[in-house]
Amino acid sequence: MPKTKTENCDICLKEVLDDCQALLCDKCNIWKHKECLSMSNKTYLKLSKSNDDWICGKCKTKDGPGFVSQAKRDYTLADVMAKLEEMDNKYKALFTKYNEQLKIN
Repeated sequence: MPKTKTENCDICLKEVLDDCQALLCDKCNIWKHKECLSMSNKTYLKLSKSNDDWICGKCKTKDGPGFVSQAKRDYTLADVMAKLEEMDNKYKALFTKYNEQLKIN
C-alpha cells in the first residue's frame, strides 16, 4: 500500500516512512507498523498484496468487546489468519515469560 505522505504509527507514535512495512486501516485511515501489530512477514505480505479491506483492532472493537461493524460482518481469511498470528505471538511471549519465572523460582 503506497503511502502518499509521512504519518505516525498509531501504536508506537513513530514516523511511518516509505520503506517501512506498515498497513493502513481502511476505516480510520491510520497507519500501523507490522512490528507494532506483532504480525509475521507472511501475514503482512498477504495483506499488503490483497485488495480486501484491512480494519485495525481498534476499529473492530471501537464500541466494546464483540462489536462487529455493520459494514464489516464478513471477515476474510486474511483477517482470521492475522488475528490467529497475533494471538500465537502473544501466547509464545507469555509462555517464554512463564518459563523464565520457573527458572527464577
